[in-house]
Amino acid sequence: MIALVAAFLVLACAVAVLSIAPFLVASALLATLAWYCLPGVVLGRRWYGPDSNMAWLVGPLWGYGLCHVVLLGLWALGWRHPIVPLLAPALVWLGVRLVPRGDVRLGAPALGRRDVAAVLLVVALVPVLVGRPFSQVGREIPEGVAYKAYFTADFVWARAVVAEVSKGDVPPRNMYLRGEALNYYWLPHLLSAAEHRWAPAAFTVDRVLLVNAFGLGLFVAAFLYGFIRHFARRASAAAVGSVFALAFVSLEATYYLWHRWQTGRPLNAIFSTNVDGLTRVLFDSVIVDGLHRLLLYQVTHHGVGYVLGLSALLVAITAGQPGRGRVAVLAGTLLGVGFLFSSFASLIVGVAVGACYAVRLLARGEWRRIPVVGLAALVPILAAVGVSLILQYADGTTSLVELGLNRRAAANAGWVLVLSFGVLLPAGLFGAIVALAERRWESLALLLTAAIAMAFYFLVNVRDHMDVYVAWRAGHI
Repeated sequence: MIALVAAFLVLACAVAVLSIAPFLVASALLATLAWYCLPGVVLGRRWYGPDSNMAWLVGPLWGYGLCHVVLLGLWALGWRHPIVPLLAPALVWLGVRLVPRGDVRLGAPALGRRDVAAVLLVVALVPVLVGRPFSQVGREIPEGVAYKAYFTADFVWARAVVAEVSKGDVPPRNMYLRGEALNYYWLPHLLSAAEHRWAPAAFTVDRVLLVNAFGLGLFVAAFLYGFIRHFARRASAAAVGSVFALAFVSLEATYYLWHRWQTGRPLNAIFSTNVDGLTRVLFDSVIVDGLHRLLLYQVTHHGVGYVLGLSALLVAITAGQPGRGRVAVLAGTLLGVGFLFSSFASLIVGVAVGACYAVRLLARGEWRRIPVVGLAALVPILAAVGVSLILQYADGTTSLVELGLNRRAAANAGWVLVLSFGVLLPAGLFGAIVALAERRWESLALLLTAAIAMAFYFLVNVRDHMDVYVAWRAGHI
């Protein structure tokens, strides 16, 4: 079984990647991506223990995020030599090796052969979901180069960001507003920009973005399984949860087909319809994209940001001694780096991390440690906020966030929640009931996190995004 799934995964990945870029180009990009992820595995093994294999699932994107921060420092110093992007992981690896192992461990179940088969199955969904769409991006046709309509908002914007960042300005210039800084979280695209700058003819913007997105999608899928496995008692349960979360969440397509059948209209219109946006069209409410669309064109920034934020949540929930200052520093560092990748998503998860941390310390009778732990975690978070201000992530002239009921989110909320979250909604409620009955702290922490995300969904709004931005981020979480 394991050999069969592994063979399918390798074949599917090869077909998908080679449809994007030539063999040597794709190999170089994926090797660089793996090099950026390796320090995170080393760090994960120090926190989980050398006998745990969980670090291979949750750790890679820790390294990816930390290496980007180091690369940013080198980039800001004016180091543009082609060897510089490869130097950043070496520096992070040296720093990680200096971190003492200590006696603080993150708790995780032992992984066995069934977990290997399960995680391979989950990761194999990535080439199935993104392989065909990626192969069609920038396809040459008689009229020119074609891009699907749903890629214009995110992918074409990412192309412009990579091209601009590759010029070397820190902060980069706004490519659409003369004389203005690029008010956008552009750090996630720094490695792609450095690669494109090094060999623009071979490493075209499209190739770099798509190959890196494909590789990152594999790591995000592996993390999703590893995250769920912390709470699920069986590999099969974690696999089913991961598969449904990635591929079978929304009921919007089902509702759309039923609605058209009821009204006697042709069903083939579904092939030209954004079914993940139907809650906006049919119910005048917000949009919650499925995670498969995250893999298509948001994994480089939001996907990595979610992983780093949820990793901080794992630290808060599973650390054997949560009152230790270095545990809080690790959680704060993961949140801080995540903030530089996906700012608002890290804000949502950060509230959940703080709440879970405080509840856990109170339950352990260590309430006096709450201020100390809070300050220890706050230092790297404030450092990340400072970096974002220096990089001019936001223009700072207006307040973008509004508190209070988001009327768009409240409109037809019952229908929208059922259609957006599908079978995960009753399954999650059932899981919550089981957690309450068994008084399992870990699962209760997830319930608290979901409640906080839902509070953001309804009570926080970011203007200039048609009142749907927070629902996107909170809905994903």
